[in-house]
Amino acid sequence: MTPQEAREYQQRIKQEREELRDFIDRYSIGETVRQSREAYQECLPSHFRPK
Repeated sequence: MTPQEAREYQQRIKQEREELRDFIDRYSIGETVRQSREAYQECLPSHFRPK
């Protein structure tokens, strides 16, 4: 592997890692929103809860 190839390989790994981190962040934020929505609905009187 030439130094050029090694650099390209490292760049690709770095980019994939960042994309993965973005994906995980987005997913965990979505998870938090869903949990807080469920918690909010549990606090409501039963006739306000969505069926």
